Amino acid sequence: MRILLITNFFPPTNIIASHRMYSFATHLPNFGIKVDVLTPRRDGSLSLDISGIDVHYPLHLPTFFQYATESTIVKQVLKQTGIRAFRHYLTSAFYHSSLKYASRLDKNRYNAILASYPLEDSLRIGYALSRRWERPLIIDYRDLWLQNGYADWTPMDALFVRVLEGRINRHASLVIASTRGATEKLQKRFGHKVVTIYNGFWDAAPLGNRNRDAAVNQDRITFSYCGSLYGGKRPLQWLFPLLAQDKKYHLKVAVLEEIDANLVKRYAETYGVEQQVELYVGLTAAEADQLEVDSDVLILLNLPHARGNDVIPAKFYRHLLKGRFILGLGHADDEVGAILRELNAGIYLSHRNDINLFYGAYTEWTIDKRRDIGFYSRKAQAQRLAAEIMSLKY
Repeated sequence: MRILLITNFFPPTNIIASHRMYSFATHLPNFGIKVDVLTPRRDGSLSLDISGIDVHYPLHLPTFFQYATESTIVKQVLKQTGIRAFRHYLTSAFYHSSLKYASRLDKNRYNAILASYPLEDSLRIGYALSRRWERPLIIDYRDLWLQNGYADWTPMDALFVRVLEGRINRHASLVIASTRGATEKLQKRFGHKVVTIYNGFWDAAPLGNRNRDAAVNQDRITFSYCGSLYGGKRPLQWLFPLLAQDKKYHLKVAVLEEIDANLVKRYAETYGVEQQVELYVGLTAAEADQLEVDSDVLILLNLPHARGNDVIPAKFYRHLLKGRFILGLGHADDEVGAILRELNAGIYLSHRNDINLFYGAYTEWTIDKRRDIGFYSRKAQAQRLAAEIMSLKY
């Protein structure tokens, strides 16, 4: 059996979405499903081996991602019109190039098509080829479109997406989502069965026996956070009152953009903890990984409101592997908070005033108290996906 995986992002493009697609392409063959990939060619620094994967490139696209942006009056006005969503839909170079390129492919080579988000290109390509080739369509919601790139969506955005997205969903033979929250939302939205396939962590076997240093006996506890603050939409500032309480607390932050770096500087100045904060801009993935390994507490940030309930940050799974105590900050009903508590991997706080609960939970925790995390490996999740694909009617 062989499927065509259609995705906007694939190695070497260094973005989280590339990891999910790569894990499908590498692990599904272990369970009887070979994978070819249709994706734009992009430059990048994600050094994963794709030599054994048949990858088709219908076009070359630039690599540019900006997560933290400043709002303007023009942007706010355009959001209310629906023009933004419609423009993306009409101008997708990946969509138009892929339909032309597909004439070179042998449709008889494929038993099914798996298309991962977003709507304006990958899903539309999958929908068109599924109809043209008469093959089952599998839709992968690695994110909810309105919850991720369009986090501040408007009613016009929602109407535009519901109409187009609904048509594609009704055609699909299988829909998968990366969180339980997204699964429930999609089932309610379209009345279609949805299966949860988590992103997971890379290693099939957890690093289990790695533990935090005995920091409580060293008069120094180091927190670390590596990633975007999305211009202040992630609640890192909740941690700063704790730093101000005791000089044994130190924070290392690695961000990609100056707008986030300036936020961290402002937080540190506001609470008078400049000497306890180390700020890094533009670290490589390997450097950021080492910074976290050398820390005692790994910070996990989610949206502080209900829109983040169906989001599980990809770094959560990487944090699990490192065997450190995880301090999660977000909304009380977040699914990632429920999983963190289920695994006893740390503490999840949903209000800035709860930060004082950290120390007691941290001092009582050891890696031995954490429950088995094997279910959340990428290999285990690919096996679950393979079973669902095999169960379809062909």
